[in-house]
Amino acid sequence: MEYISKINELEDSDEPVREILGKVPSWLVRWGNMLILLFFISLIAIANLIKFPESILTSTTILSVNAPKPVVSNAGGKLVWLDAREGRHVAKGALLGFMESVGKHRQVLDLYERLNQLKSDLNEGEVNKAKWLDLKSYRDLGELQQDFQVFSQACIAYRNYLAGGLYPQKRAMLKADLAHLALLNENLKKQKSLLEQDFVLSQQTFNMSETLMEEKLISESELRNEKSRLLGKKLTLPQVEASMIANETQQNEKRKEILELDDAISKQTQLFQEALDLFRGQTEEWMKKYILTAPVDGIVAFNSFIQVNQQIQPDQLICYINPGDSHYFAEAYIPQDNFGKIAIGQEVLLRFPSYPYQEYGLVRGKIEFISHIGTEQGYLSKIALPDNLSTTADKKIQYREGLTANAEIITKDMNLIERFYYTILRLKKY
Repeated sequence: MEYISKINELEDSDEPVREILGKVPSWLVRWGNMLILLFFISLIAIANLIKFPESILTSTTILSVNAPKPVVSNAGGKLVWLDAREGRHVAKGALLGFMESVGKHRQVLDLYERLNQLKSDLNEGEVNKAKWLDLKSYRDLGELQQDFQVFSQACIAYRNYLAGGLYPQKRAMLKADLAHLALLNENLKKQKSLLEQDFVLSQQTFNMSETLMEEKLISESELRNEKSRLLGKKLTLPQVEASMIANETQQNEKRKEILELDDAISKQTQLFQEALDLFRGQTEEWMKKYILTAPVDGIVAFNSFIQVNQQIQPDQLICYINPGDSHYFAEAYIPQDNFGKIAIGQEVLLRFPSYPYQEYGLVRGKIEFISHIGTEQGYLSKIALPDNLSTTADKKIQYREGLTANAEIITKDMNLIERFYYTILRLKKY
């Protein structure tokens, strides 16, 4: 009524004003306060429902157990032969390619195989049965040729000490001489034994002659003759003994020569083994430089286009050999800030600077271990990667030694109200 009375008071006013004031208010004016209240209630409810994780950022290094092994060129130059194909299974030591060299790769490989066989024969003591190198067959060893010449001289010198060589023949002759001297010594011993028996008989004969002389049965001259024969027998024994001593001396001299010869053969064998090991090492260095081989059993994987006759730079990556059972994990140092919020089992999202996450996606992980001892860098932690290096975009990150990633550790979910509340507390604190 009060409202109508106020309108009546405006009877003298203009008609448009009376129409506006006399119109019934719309629903927005009548229910506006209620709508505003509902809006704020809805806003609070939504803020309570909307949650997003709180995270802590740190950097990580990707490590591996049995990681793919790189095949790297140790020499610059042209790739003259390539037998590595994507997805091909190869065994450890398989030939993958040849780098340009003055020498013939196949000839060096054959030489290395024979060197290994020779080494095995020497170790097993089968020196005389060893398969020796045909030194004239290896004329295209390139950078190894000069080293091969030095080794060839060692081979030639050592062969003189093997069966059929000069020194074994000399040793055989010394052994034969020693056998003859031993036989002669046996004969001298028998001769001495017979002479001793003969001397005993002569002594008995002389003693009997003395008895007969005393009985005047023989003449004095006959006694002297018996004594002369006895003395002759007695003088023969020292001569035989002297011959035996001389024989023993000769045998010792022969034994000494054989020992000296055996020592020379042993020293020469050692020198040859050293020369063999040295040349094997030089051959292995050449092979590492000019021959590409598989470091482990696995599958060949390329990360760039490689072809025959391509110019290769030193230390250039040719391909990887993936063993197939590689496992990866991340190592991270958690900073002191907010360390109390981190616990084992929390999810970690890895973003790789080398692989933009917008295109390649993220790698998921979980904290598996946290050290109880802090360092200047923080607390060491291990992050397990259940899917290895497979990303959320179904792509695979190629592992490389020293690969790094930015880690986002998801600690817990907080709604907007909680975040606003903690923000107010921090502002009041400061």
